[in-house]
Amino acid sequence: MDKTNIMADFRIMGDDFNINDINSKLLLSPDYCWTKGEQIKKRPGFKREYTCWAISTGYEISNNVNNQLSKITSRLNNKSAVLEEMCNMLKLDYRFEVVINIENGEKPAIYLNKDIIQLASKIDAEIDIDLYIYS
Repeated sequence: MDKTNIMADFRIMGDDFNINDINSKLLLSPDYCWTKGEQIKKRPGFKREYTCWAISTGYEISNNVNNQLSKITSRLNNKSAVLEEMCNMLKLDYRFEVVINIENGEKPAIYLNKDIIQLASKIDAEIDIDLYIYS
């Protein structure tokens, strides 16, 4: 890609939980998932250290991180109570992940709006932002 692109994910991570339970509680299907102990496809000999259920925007051309994060938060709309309950029952960790590929010096706006901050705080989620700069 020649344009700056951004991907946002929301991950549910834990030692061992049933992916289908998450699907039915959230009424969502993951964009990707894996289970603890599963072989990592691109790394022979390496296994997953935790179970993960995730929704993702995939990489999109964008100039503002909030465009992708808003797509994620809209899918989680009105699900914070369920997420809080699952976190306590299943000992889960939540993380919003943003990956930014900066192309040709096109820097996007990187700030978090109130909606993402409030949701992350309410469900005790971490926020991880990774930058990759290409010329």
